[in-house]
Amino acid sequence: MSTATPSAPTLIIVSGLSGSGKSVALKTFEDQDYYCSDNLPINLLPDFVRSLLANHDGSAPRRLAVGIDVRGQADLSQLGDWRQLATDAGVEVKVLFFEASDEAVLKRYADTRRRHPLSQLGLSLPEAIARERELGTFDQLLVSPTSTPEIIVSKSLPALVIGTMLGLLMMAAAAGPFQIPFNGSFGLLFVSLVLFILSVVGIGLMISAISATQQQAILGAFAIGVPAVLMSGFATPVENMPTLLQWLAQAIPLTHFLIIVEGSFLKAMSPGDILASLWPLALIALVSLTMATIFVRGRLQ
Repeated sequence: MSTATPSAPTLIIVSGLSGSGKSVALKTFEDQDYYCSDNLPINLLPDFVRSLLANHDGSAPRRLAVGIDVRGQADLSQLGDWRQLATDAGVEVKVLFFEASDEAVLKRYADTRRRHPLSQLGLSLPEAIARERELGTFDQLLVSPTSTPEIIVSKSLPALVIGTMLGLLMMAAAAGPFQIPFNGSFGLLFVSLVLFILSVVGIGLMISAISATQQQAILGAFAIGVPAVLMSGFATPVENMPTLLQWLAQAIPLTHFLIIVEGSFLKAMSPGDILASLWPLALIALVSLTMATIFVRGRLQ
């Protein structure tokens, strides 16, 4: 008598914002004959996986849905390793992350008259929702099937595209309505613009990775951005600064970008002179993006 080959065990990890529909999703899975557990501590997830793999007599559940709360999970970084371990062992692992607009979450809490989990901190409902989004940014990335390079690219690409479009718009306005003469190479200027934006994005990602809250990130960007602009030669020539500040100015991407912009528009700077300021800009972009990748990987782990 032939027996049917049992299907691979299935583990569905359900996470997301409070009020986004996680509980409803788990109830739906339960109706579909899934063994469900809500708010499971992350460190118990391997035991659930082992119970799936121990299904020798057919008694252990082979379809499991687990709800995980991303708030306050100190060891959430191990989730990726455990997901890979389960996948290598033959368990089909899927991650569902639920998201909802602030308006939808507010309406759901108003309809159900439930308290937000963070309201115990004395926050109003809108403040609690904003606080959860702020606290859960990197935790949301932890429960998503993305690698560190993918996170860096996804965070850098929008800023690169928008910054490049704004830069090209300002160049067109300078050469058009303001009739500022352009005597340099547009190709080299465009390359320098892209490298400058990548450098700034890398610095911003580093600040974001080491900041615990959005307020810290804003203050960190302000604390680094304002001195960088002042020392870049935008307001005061770098040559008139003390020697130490002149050395520090060479590590600021705006210093080299300003030289290229001024040389391209006003001085008919030769390609060789532009390249002399372009390679430090490329080096700064490489170092900043590399450090951002290291910082983001460290934050995720």
